[in-house]
Amino acid sequence: MAKVKEYMSDKIYAVSQKDPIATVRNIFLRKGVSRALVYDEEPKGIITDGDITRLFVEERRGINEVRVREAMTREIITADPEEKPEEAAAKMKEENVSGLPIIKNNEVKGIITNTDLAKYFSERYRGESQVKDLMTTPVETLNEGQSAFHAGRVMEEKGISKIIITRDKKAVGIITETDLSFASERKKPRTIKYETDKGEKHRERVKIFPLIIGDIMKENLVTTHPEKDASKEAKKMLEKNIGSLVVIEEEKPIGILTKTDITKYLGKQINKK
Repeated sequence: MAKVKEYMSDKIYAVSQKDPIATVRNIFLRKGVSRALVYDEEPKGIITDGDITRLFVEERRGINEVRVREAMTREIITADPEEKPEEAAAKMKEENVSGLPIIKNNEVKGIITNTDLAKYFSERYRGESQVKDLMTTPVETLNEGQSAFHAGRVMEEKGISKIIITRDKKAVGIITETDLSFASERKKPRTIKYETDKGEKHRERVKIFPLIIGDIMKENLVTTHPEKDASKEAKKMLEKNIGSLVVIEEEKPIGILTKTDITKYLGKQINKK
């Protein structure tokens, strides 16, 4: 029987509650990770790229001004290294998180993430399910000319981390929470005043959004078909170092398969393996 310790990563990055969000964003960018443990003598919480995206959407102060303690999630959900991966997946599904610190005897041993569970799924669930059994549908789509800030708000409202970008009903790109978190240092919407002459002069305000989805979306989509072996498609995601596949049927996007979908599926198998 597989255990969490076989698939967890022993590398877990830590930041302080006093660090600026810019420090966290730079760690994510340099190390290719999307979460860090907040640690001040003991674990205090978790901060993720989703937390940074929320700052972006809320149009707060610059990321050099906001501190980790203002954005982090304080409740820490953990896993034990001796647990089954399905047990960890069930916790992640229930708490709607993408990673769990692994703690034993108050010592941090590592972390298990959606990516680690996708690796487990690709190895241990071969031939047991098709993409259509796991994928999220219907898929959320936006136009490439829409505001990146609007994309962030949609993600927050819908509780999703990825949106497919379409042109003439065909998928041409994808935007993720990570894309938005890395864009958070770029220009935010600004309010400008201008005068109009409608019989008498008066001032009007308008918000200018300098950043659109097309500026930051990824265009090299990797696709799949609803009837393909889900374990093989999970392996494809791992090999290409991507977090999702767009499910295409008759040239139209009908769904999306993400590592989160894989985690949710594993969580449902807790008593079957």
